Order: sequence, then structure tokens, then C-alpha cells
Amino acid sequence: MTSRKLFSSTDPDHKFGTRILQDQSRVFEHNAWDHAEWNPEQEKVAKKIVEGQVKEREKRGPRDENEPELQEPSLPWDAFYSRNENKFFKDRHWLSVEFPELTSLRNARRRVRETPTSPSSDVAETDLDVRHWPLRFQREFERQKRVRVTSESDGVDGELAVGGSEDVYDPVFRVLECGCGTGSTIFPLLDEWAQADEPLPGEENGNDELSDSVLNPPPTIFVNGCDFAETAVELVKGNPAYSTASCNAFVYDLTSDDPMALEPNSIDVITCIFVLSALDPVKWERAASNIARVLRPGGILLFRDYARYDLTQLRFKGNRLLKESLYTRGDGTMVYFFDEAELSTLFPPSVFTIEKSGVDRRLIVNRGRQVKMYRCWLQAKIRKL
Repeated sequence: MTSRKLFSSTDPDHKFGTRILQDQSRVFEHNAWDHAEWNPEQEKVAKKIVEGQVKEREKRGPRDENEPELQEPSLPWDAFYSRNENKFFKDRHWLSVEFPELTSLRNARRRVRETPTSPSSDVAETDLDVRHWPLRFQREFERQKRVRVTSESDGVDGELAVGGSEDVYDPVFRVLECGCGTGSTIFPLLDEWAQADEPLPGEENGNDELSDSVLNPPPTIFVNGCDFAETAVELVKGNPAYSTASCNAFVYDLTSDDPMALEPNSIDVITCIFVLSALDPVKWERAASNIARVLRPGGILLFRDYARYDLTQLRFKGNRLLKESLYTRGDGTMVYFFDEAELSTLFPPSVFTIEKSGVDRRLIVNRGRQVKMYRCWLQAKIRKL
């Protein structure tokens, strides 16, 4: 299987990050540059730093596999959220740009108010990015469009039948945020979906005629969130925006031998953002199995995490190295730095297909000190077979 690089300024599916450094003499004119390219010498230096960490670690002798970080990784995260509450991580308002699969479907809730003379099916194809909808919604859209065309050609002005011949159409778009923390994905996502029903300019009311949606019934969203840190889940539930009508937060360890308290094959999209890096690699297989159990066939997993030779990895001292590419921070939390090739091991091709993947490199500069720093993240879109 060949992966497609995500982070390209010319990729029509990827609009985030357009500040490209063309002239090295202008590097300190901005604080950050997108799509930074590494030269062979930079990678050579990074490898040498990591090799030095390994040698320093070896001088201290082997790590104990029974160390608390490896045995109880949730405990330092619980302590982290007890100290910082919801003041550390910012809400991820960038998600809808990075991962349009999370919000493109919400536009189907809008009545076709902008172009009232056009059939809703025509407007949907030109104004909505149907490609990013979950497959089952794409199929239902095509089915309903065929019904509309048939009804219009026959002169029938009746209600659109709900559900296809094989499956009953479920209008609820179900999302699971793995490692939900304090809800930095849950609440921005719910807020963006709520905006779909706000009045357009010149309208007194919002989307009060949802029967004119391009999908009937119009899609709604329900977001589940799990985290192995009990304090984090309590903070999510204590958020004023939390409502059991639209979200469900619960304590769960992705590496558990017990199944998640969700129906098998029930989730359309799962987000896994800076989550698996907090786990011991020996437990990845169990985590992937638990993810696969609840993700629908054809459902999508959105992955983003630390990549090999990220600035934070190169800053670690050798005594922080637990095992290859796995480090422990000063507060006891763990962090792993991924190589893109590891994705096919983490998400085996017998269960998943990696549709897109790539390393996102950003050049961060300190203009006052004239220092250049490189951040590296691995991002992927992975579909369950």
C-alpha cells in the first residue's frame, strides 16, 4: 500500500499552512513557517542527538519494566489534570481545516436558502464537500437524490422516503474522541455543528425548515469522549457546555482487556490526537483492537501525533529515555515519537487501510534570539475495512 503525503501546499484537500519560506534571508520575518523541508545534514544531526541519548541511557543500565510510567500511565495524567485543570490545552478549532471529515457533513443541515431556485441535490454537489462525508451518508445522499429525480420526473410532490432498501438511515453522526482530556475536541466540534443552524444574514430565525435539508432527516452529531484519567473526564462533565443530549464522556483505558462501553461498529469517525504517544508501544495492538471494535466498517480514524526528531525529542536528556523513541517527561507522563513506517504496524492492513499519511514539519523561529526550531508531527487518515 502506498501512502499519500498530506502536507503539501499544492494539495487541494489540505488548506492549512500556506506560509512557505521561499527566501532564507526572510526567515526571521515571521514566527513560523509551514511545510518546512529538511536537508540531509539536518536529519544527520537529529540522528546523532538521538544516538547520544541512547548511549547516555545505556551507561545507566537497563530500565526496569516495572517502572510506574510503564505500569500505570494514567496516574501522572490524573495528577497533571488535577494541577492544570482545563487551563493547559487550547481548544482545537483547527480540526475542521485539518480534518474536514468532522464538519463537512454539518452543512447538509442547512436549508438551500442561498439558491432557492435550485434543487437541493444540485446545490449539495456544488457547494458541499460530499467526499468527506462518512460513506454511509454519501450512499444515503445518492439514494435520496435518485428518489428526488424520480419523483420530479413523475410529477410527484411527496415526502422523501427514509432509509434505503438494505439499511435504515440513521441520521446521527457518531464521533469518538480517544483521549478526550478536558474536551478540547468535543466542545469546539459541537459548537461548529451548532453554527449550521444559525440564521443567515437577513433571516429572523435559524434553520426552522430542516425538511429542506439536503439529507432527510437532517444529520445531527453525538460525540463520545474517553480518557484513562478520571480527573479529565470529571472536568469534561463539569463544563457548562456538556449535555448528555449531545455528548458522553467516560473513563476508559484504550489498552484495557475489557471492551469499550459502546456498541460494536457504531462510530463513524474516531479521533486519536496526541494519544497513542502516551502509551507503551507493547500495548498498541490492544489499543488498535479496541478502536477497531467500535469503528464502523468504512469508518475513518483521524490520527495526529508526535513524529520522529521533533524538537521536544531532541531536547530530552538520555536519562529520560525509557525505551526506543519512548521518553518520560519530568511530570511522569510518557511520550513516543513515531516514524511514518510504524503506522502499518500499529494499524494492520488486515483491518485498516491507510488512505493518507505524512509528516508535517513546521519551522518555528525566535526572532529575538535568532533561533530556528523544527516541530514534527505525523498525521494520517485511516479507514477500517
